Amino acid sequence: MYKSFFDKSLFIFAFLFVISSLNFAQTTDENPQTSTENSTAPMFDSPIKDDEIQNNLRNSFLNDPVLSTSNLDLRSQNGVVYLNGTVRNKKELIRAESIALSGTGVIGVENNLRAADEGDIARDWEILESIYNQLYNSPVLESEKIKVTVYNGMVNLSGIVDSQLEKDTAEKIATKAGAERIFNFIEVEHNPNLYEIKN
Repeated sequence: MYKSFFDKSLFIFAFLFVISSLNFAQTTDENPQTSTENSTAPMFDSPIKDDEIQNNLRNSFLNDPVLSTSNLDLRSQNGVVYLNGTVRNKKELIRAESIALSGTGVIGVENNLRAADEGDIARDWEILESIYNQLYNSPVLESEKIKVTVYNGMVNLSGIVDSQLEKDTAEKIATKAGAERIFNFIEVEHNPNLYEIKN
């Protein structure tokens, strides 16, 4: 009788021990899972907003004595700066990347700039410079109102001017500069039919 009671007690004790062990193992398994989830948080995060990064870098580019920024574009996303467009040479390309990397809040730079002294890009740069020089010296136009981009000899004109005369003059300037094809998206704000240009 005592032996039977002892055997039953031993069985119950063993059963409770197994249950306790299973609960402990489950709790232990859950803890690494929690720490794994925490480790997925980004390792780097910029404390400065992207708009502020962009504005700071634009000012740095404009004030730099080496860079020409007329055909350079930048944007920041989560602290990573993307550079696009064309600069005059390899030196400016490297300089732009260096300035961007040193910007406050910048955690990375993707440099997609092209150097104008490489192949066909040199021709695009010559056209671009010629157009901007003529726009600046034109007695008819306000050059700051017109944006020009050039790619493979094709010129895009955009912006807002006061008359049809200004729009047509900008197109003639692009033709004179050697543009192979012109896309004139300039908008006329006032008196679109005030002037007529005779070809």
